[in-house]
Amino acid sequence: SGDLPNSLPRYLVFMCDNQKSWTYMDKMCDGRNHCGDCSDESELLCPACTGWKCVTVFFNDCDCIPKSRCRDNFQDCTDMSDEKNCTK
Repeated sequence: SGDLPNSLPRYLVFMCDNQKSWTYMDKMCDGRNHCGDCSDESELLCPACTGWKCVTVFFNDCDCIPKSRCRDNFQDCTDMSDEKNCTK
């Protein structure tokens, strides 16, 4: 097994901003919060949000929900903007 992530090649590992958590590079910018602080979904590192930007209800979403979840009768944004204002 070894000491993950130190036993892995650096190009496979993204160290989260908190320096305690890490994720695989191919998990970055996939719309999911793997770090816990959303640093793996940072606007500085990832393409612009192609969905709806809002403060999300769910820990996993960071600040961008897929457009497929706009007006799906399920609250994703704290301000309900995904149900009121969001267009698919």
